[in-house]
Amino acid sequence: MNRRKFRHLLFVPVLFVLAVHWLWDGSAAAQESERDRNRDTWQRPGEVFDALGVKPGDRVADIGCGSGYFVFGLAARVGAEGRVYGVDIDPAALDKVRQRKEREQLVQVEAILGESADPRLPGDLDSVLIVDTYHEFREYDQTMRAVFRALKPGGRLVIIDGEGPAGRPRTEYHRLHVIPPEIVREEVAKEGFIFKDNRPGFYDAEYGKKMYFLVFEKPSQTSSPSLIAEDGHTVRETRGNGVQSFQIESAILKEKRRIYIALPASYAQSAPERRYPVTIVLDGEANVPPAAAVSHELSRNGQIPESVIVAIPNTDPFRGRLRDLTPPQKLLRNVVEDLLMEGRGAAAREIYNVLAAGYGAPTDGARLLEQIAEVERRPPPAETVEGLLSTPFPTPEEARNYIGDWVGDVWMNPEEPRRGNLTLQLRVVDGAVVGELIDVAIPDPYRTRRLEYLRVTADGMTYGFMNGMRPRGVLLYEGRLEGDALAGKIRIGGVDFRPPQGMGGRSVNFLLKRVRR
Repeated sequence: MNRRKFRHLLFVPVLFVLAVHWLWDGSAAAQESERDRNRDTWQRPGEVFDALGVKPGDRVADIGCGSGYFVFGLAARVGAEGRVYGVDIDPAALDKVRQRKEREQLVQVEAILGESADPRLPGDLDSVLIVDTYHEFREYDQTMRAVFRALKPGGRLVIIDGEGPAGRPRTEYHRLHVIPPEIVREEVAKEGFIFKDNRPGFYDAEYGKKMYFLVFEKPSQTSSPSLIAEDGHTVRETRGNGVQSFQIESAILKEKRRIYIALPASYAQSAPERRYPVTIVLDGEANVPPAAAVSHELSRNGQIPESVIVAIPNTDPFRGRLRDLTPPQKLLRNVVEDLLMEGRGAAAREIYNVLAAGYGAPTDGARLLEQIAEVERRPPPAETVEGLLSTPFPTPEEARNYIGDWVGDVWMNPEEPRRGNLTLQLRVVDGAVVGELIDVAIPDPYRTRRLEYLRVTADGMTYGFMNGMRPRGVLLYEGRLEGDALAGKIRIGGVDFRPPQGMGGRSVNFLLKRVRR
């Protein structure tokens, strides 16, 4: 056979193979492009980018980017001066991202091969996008911790995923390829993110999948308050390194305060990385000298470690001791929950902001903010604690049928024995009706409670007092008069109190009988 002819015959199949490959590659690209166009109509990428707050020059990451549908839309938004990091654990998907990057010469795109517990994100990101991927995370806590570290303070996080049935084991959502939004919000909030918005979701008709659209934010860092030395303010001599006086502005209390700081003698010679325990002293200038002297002697003899002493003075003789420049975290949390139960959403939001500013967003901050928003949408409560406590007592004439002593019991279970432990005493003192409820089954000093609420109704009488515990409310005994017996039920007034699980429908009852007028 002619060698030239043989070489020609070899070349023809090679050309055919190349042509087939080119036709196949072009067809695949066309199909991919068609899918992207269809996705544009239901996924609304512009809205997603707006929620992320993406602008030219930003640094954005798309975790679970696949072949790069969002990556290249983001690349157009950030421009050549920005950066878009497409992150995936599938090398084949990232190869497609790299090929398109080279084909379109997009210097702002970078493909990152992540790991199951570490997306390997660069730092200083402006925003992060996670679409139809969160349900796949096995080590979701470690992954979201890495996202939190990578984001700038104030950076945005958008999570879009498929709605799923509640109550399944966490690992089952990997198989179902969906996850309930409540689980996502709870898990993401635990890593320090603040829930910002639940935007209108999407419907993927190709897979019959309904998707939600959640927006989170990394809290903005607040600068620490500065200590301003008061050189002209002196404190009587103490042991150790002396006492310094400072002014500090409290963002929480919105006022300037004076504090005193006593440093141990070794402080001036200590290395910068040394850490001292801190002792808090009340009554400021009066207590700091003896506290510093005692601390110095005990530490000198090896009985306690050296410590920094911080003394907080009272603002005036009548406001009492203030233990800290910021109210305790637990107290602020209780106030938020109490205000929600009182139906005061705006006030609850204000205290929540104080809590988040002082200690960072709580782990269940998303749930709390949702509760606050729900309460804010309600009409003002018809009954409040303050309103109940300000209700005028009846006049002696109006209460004439109830003046005297009543004895009886309180019970929840009808089978409970009746021992007559409860005594209600109503008297007229200096022309006004006063009352006490005495429960001999309760030890002093809680045995006797002065009535703070008393109202005569059309068919009986209601009396009560503050319950003295959380939830903060008025314990109301709502009774109906039948002959010489006053019977009824007890409830907590002024709050939206819901009994603990398992106690729903059970009521507390009381019965009092007149024994003396």
